[in-house]
Amino acid sequence: MNIVDDDRSRSSRRLATRYFEMWNTGDASAAEEILSPDWVDHAHPEVAGPQGVREAVERVRGAQSDLWFRIDAVLGEGDLVAVVGNAGRGRDVADPRNL
Repeated sequence: MNIVDDDRSRSSRRLATRYFEMWNTGDASAAEEILSPDWVDHAHPEVAGPQGVREAVERVRGAQSDLWFRIDAVLGEGDLVAVVGNAGRGRDVADPRNL
């Protein structure tokens, strides 16, 4: 991997982290900055583009204000990354009682 690829990988990992920060804080104001207009959540295809994500964050956080995503690792190279973690209630999502 060269320096350009390493910078791109770091940038992609940071974007993935910022995506989950939106969900954890409920502040989806970064959606326009970090998501392309044609972005689609393949797990939830009805959530598309920055506006769809903003609406989903608002709707889900309204229904489950204590939902929290813990990131254990962000893996990948270049533009392809995967996030490994857990979701649950409250910041202590490591505790299985909170799942």
